[in-house]
Amino acid sequence: MIFPNLTWVLLLLSAAFCAVGFYKFRYFTTLGHGLAVAGLGLCCLIVALSGGKSSPAFFITCLLCLLYGLFQGVLAGLAELLGSGRRKKLKSPAEAGTPWYVQGGFWLLFSLMYVLQISPLWYRTADKVGKDGIASWIAVVFMAVGVVMILLANLQADAQKRERPDLPPMQGIYSWARCPVQLGGIFFWLGMLLSSVGH
Repeated sequence: MIFPNLTWVLLLLSAAFCAVGFYKFRYFTTLGHGLAVAGLGLCCLIVALSGGKSSPAFFITCLLCLLYGLFQGVLAGLAELLGSGRRKKLKSPAEAGTPWYVQGGFWLLFSLMYVLQISPLWYRTADKVGKDGIASWIAVVFMAVGVVMILLANLQADAQKRERPDLPPMQGIYSWARCPVQLGGIFFWLGMLLSSVGH
């Protein structure tokens, strides 16, 4: 089995979520990414539960996918849509003139990439979840640390930007990690990889 059955469903879902990138190009990697991770994690949980198979660590892993998608992509995208994001709402000249075939290529590329990112969880779903081993719980810890880091980084950055909009965030989690959102993402995806160990 190279690809589990119904993998095409994940690809279609990912493509649907990533389609927001046609509205604004950078949404392929921000809002589209968040929607895809959250939606694909929820899809894995639904497929597992419909087959009567789940486990505590598997359930928490799917929940963490929902939280990661919310914090990493959806909130950032919504903040920008509502005009409260840190990015300027102006389109760059390169973004404004992006040809449709370039957008289509990136749409397909990112749709596939997000399915591949979630594939450890999908393979575990296809394997009828199985029992939770020590690797499953270590994975949960890594993923939870990543989600907490991303949440704290966003909250602290927004608070510090309100106080001193002319300076980059330098306090709290930013005092020991220059890019805590990216570091949190590394923890999260390392945990996702570990979640499939032994299954």
